[in-house]
Amino acid sequence: MIVILYDNITLHSKALFFSLQLMDVGKWKLQLRKGLLEYALLHLIRRRRRVYGLEMIEALTDAGLEMTEGTLYPLLSRLYKEKLLTAEWDTKSVSGHPRKYYLLSAHGSRVLDAMDAEWSTIANTMRDFQSQGDKS
Repeated sequence: MIVILYDNITLHSKALFFSLQLMDVGKWKLQLRKGLLEYALLHLIRRRRRVYGLEMIEALTDAGLEMTEGTLYPLLSRLYKEKLLTAEWDTKSVSGHPRKYYLLSAHGSRVLDAMDAEWSTIANTMRDFQSQGDKS
């Protein structure tokens, strides 16, 4: 029997230890994904210029960033209130029902530029840090 101390919890199984490690990575991945969804969404809106909710869900899902309506619409609402987005209704759509299209505002474009700069800095820092390896 293997006994491992992990965060002040004694575990009696190597398998349980590894499943806890995976859960920790899962939590980290979830937090990382939450932060990246907003960034990816703003980029999508900039790239498409004018996009409605279902298009966003499909595009993000196709890119591997699955998003549900329950996540998307509160995020869009917040970004709109923060004036990063503008919105307009299209009542003459081909499908016959009105659609609310979102566009990146001038303020949103400036914020996204700042996010791009920060992302570049973080990515470069991590790349440099990872390439150092065990040179301690």
